[in-house]
Amino acid sequence: MQEKKHIVFFTPTLNKTGSEIVLFNLLPFALEEFKVTVITKYKGELYDHLPAGINKYFFYYNQFGGLFTRLINKIRSKFVVPRILNKYSPATWYLNTIMLGDILAYAQAKNIKTIVHLHELQQMYSLLTESDIRRLSDYPNHIIANSKASADVIINKGRKKSIQIVYPSLDFSKIILMKSNLREQLGIRKDEFVWMMSGTLDKNKNPFLFVDVASSLKQKTNNFKMIWLGSQPGSSNLGEEFKAYIKERNCDDIVIWINDIGDKYYDYLNCANGFVLTSQFESFSLVTLEALYLGIPVVANNCIGVNELLIDKYGYVLKEKNNIEEMSEIMRDYKSGSRHVFSDELKQRALNFNIDKIGKDWLKCLKEQV
Repeated sequence: MQEKKHIVFFTPTLNKTGSEIVLFNLLPFALEEFKVTVITKYKGELYDHLPAGINKYFFYYNQFGGLFTRLINKIRSKFVVPRILNKYSPATWYLNTIMLGDILAYAQAKNIKTIVHLHELQQMYSLLTESDIRRLSDYPNHIIANSKASADVIINKGRKKSIQIVYPSLDFSKIILMKSNLREQLGIRKDEFVWMMSGTLDKNKNPFLFVDVASSLKQKTNNFKMIWLGSQPGSSNLGEEFKAYIKERNCDDIVIWINDIGDKYYDYLNCANGFVLTSQFESFSLVTLEALYLGIPVVANNCIGVNELLIDKYGYVLKEKNNIEEMSEIMRDYKSGSRHVFSDELKQRALNFNIDKIGKDWLKCLKEQV
């Protein structure tokens, strides 16, 4: 029997962020046709849950560790990382983000066949050097973009050929809701309208806009709560700033921050009557997809990629980015019922991005390129 072709997937952490979840959900499809190895820069929470049959390695320990961890990581960068890279040079390399410029540079130097999966918009390219961007545009054999929005960026950077859009997807069979009384535990009355936002507490997710909108709503309506689901990065003090701003805007009676979700994420999300996406930039938005699947209407900031998901009647995207009053007005319309919600249609929209469909499209792409 002919030996399977080998793909090595490089990804930053395998933490539960959008691009990492996309790859994690797709990997079982690659196993059907290829020998698969996954290499992460840091060992994230999904690392130990990779499917059986996948070889796996990580370069470094804790990303935000102390002096001892930094020393160990420096030693590994000198001795362990080069050995791993050299060992897998004969395979096809698949880079799951543009933020792996050092890996792409190594691939080019060794003339390794490479596929890059783009999840990023223009603002992330500011973190790359000019040579990184030029290499990203010129070198990869094939580029997979997670949306038209992310594809347009690399095209504008000079990429002329071999670009394909494969939208993110979710395995909806894993969204299992438990019968719980989370709303009651959170002190939310049955008649209160709950707006939810989900995401890491960082500047791109725009937590201060979230509070500004809560303040605007509080001045014009009542009987509602706004919940933020998601922790802050280990190197950030944004959480303290967020809590202070909630008090400053006199919203501590309506804004709830839950940063220790555990395995109850979907149960928390299902507490919502509406979802509000405050992000500055999104090349797609998996959390919006999750909300739609649960039949929850979405009001989104004009963050670019979400426009490809919230077409027609499936939600509302602000006409003017970061417009507090516009967002507040539309949220009041949903709360009052003047904007009708057809939950079955929202769920059906989400099902268009089911992993079974998207995974087959992605696997077809790999078979053509590897």
